[in-house]
Amino acid sequence: MTNDAHVIIEAALLGQGITYVFEPFVSEHLAAGRLQTCLEEFCPLWSGYHLYYPGRPQKLAALAALVDHLCSSRRRRE
Repeated sequence: MTNDAHVIIEAALLGQGITYVFEPFVSEHLAAGRLQTCLEEFCPLWSGYHLYYPGRPQKLAALAALVDHLCSSRRRRE
């Protein structure tokens, strides 16, 4: 058992079982036929980040930077 995506993907590639990872992490392996999907009905579409934080005007600088980054990267994709 691990929470390292690279280790999990490598184990799946070696036939050590199934794994649950974000599709972009394995898209090349799926396209090449090295991996295949299963149990799709249990894999909801991911609509992006959901961030809950206090609405106080005095946010920590690191939190403010994270929120700004996520908002700006979303605007660039739209």
